[in-house]
Amino acid sequence: MAGVVQSTVIQSAAATRQRPVIGLLRGPTFDAVLLVGTVALAVAGGLTLAARPDLWEGAVLLFLLALGLHHIVATYTRLVFDRESFRQHWMLVTILPVVVVGGVVASAFVIGFWTLPTAYFYWQSWHFARQSYGMERMYWRKAGGLGPDWATRAVIYAVPLWAILNRSFQRHFEYLRMEVRWLPVDQWMVLLAGGVALGSVAVWAFTRVALARREPAKLAHMGYLLTHVGIFAFSYAVLENPDHGWLAVSIWHSLQYLMIVWMYHNNRFKGGVDPKHRFLSALAQPRNLVVYLAICMALAAAIYFGIKASGDLIKYNGVALLLMLYPVVNFHHYIVDALIWKLRKKPVARQLGLE
Repeated sequence: MAGVVQSTVIQSAAATRQRPVIGLLRGPTFDAVLLVGTVALAVAGGLTLAARPDLWEGAVLLFLLALGLHHIVATYTRLVFDRESFRQHWMLVTILPVVVVGGVVASAFVIGFWTLPTAYFYWQSWHFARQSYGMERMYWRKAGGLGPDWATRAVIYAVPLWAILNRSFQRHFEYLRMEVRWLPVDQWMVLLAGGVALGSVAVWAFTRVALARREPAKLAHMGYLLTHVGIFAFSYAVLENPDHGWLAVSIWHSLQYLMIVWMYHNNRFKGGVDPKHRFLSALAQPRNLVVYLAICMALAAAIYFGIKASGDLIKYNGVALLLMLYPVVNFHHYIVDALIWKLRKKPVARQLGLE
């Protein structure tokens, strides 16, 4: 009898080892939303706005309340929702905002207001590429990858570079209904960057055909790279209007970010409610996901209605005022993200399940 049990256990273990593992970050549902759902929602948003430009103001308001400002609030859950995080990052919460506001005000009044949407476009595009690189590294580590993967890194940066140059070459007068000034880009630059991007994707795809058969653990990583290429091509080239492209890529980026922040908190407090961090650890439990989202969205709504009230006070359109202030808030967010999400920091890697 003991021999039968032992044989069964051995066979079960062998079957487990042989079962294909595709390198998911968390699980089938979570990763399906992260890989497919975010892209589907982004494409739907971009196509809807392209078909119905008259929905612009309502679409922007819905995005900012549901994802955009919610995305900013999620950053602060990493900074101020528990005492330990605030002690660690207090300068990012108290001093950095003052520096950012001072720089923005000086730039707008000394050089011109056009500097805000211009800086927002280019810095935002770099931020999108960097977050995507971080997502790629997470999937790479989950798949057991060690060290750099140069073919993948070429795709990660070559495709956004082509996309940004393409948008700059189009030279639309406005971005987010504000005056913008583009980098001087000629068509040959776009074609050259496009050739490099296409070549990078081709080399990457060629090397991955054989790899997919040998290492099924890297399938999710490969899937993520395809979404990266697709969303940048769609948002910066397929959608002619830069405002429509902004909405599409922002939906993708923001929803990704919200999911990763919650996963970080959930992993950090996977042992249950921590008496030392009772508020955040309680919100991080799966059973309280709705409460966590409700609190973040309530804070996002408070930001919006606060700005709208200010606009009403000075007789200015609330959505227009929000779009002017949104880049300012994001500049702070970009700097903070660059500092708190480095995967080489062991605590960050541990809370993302990537040790």
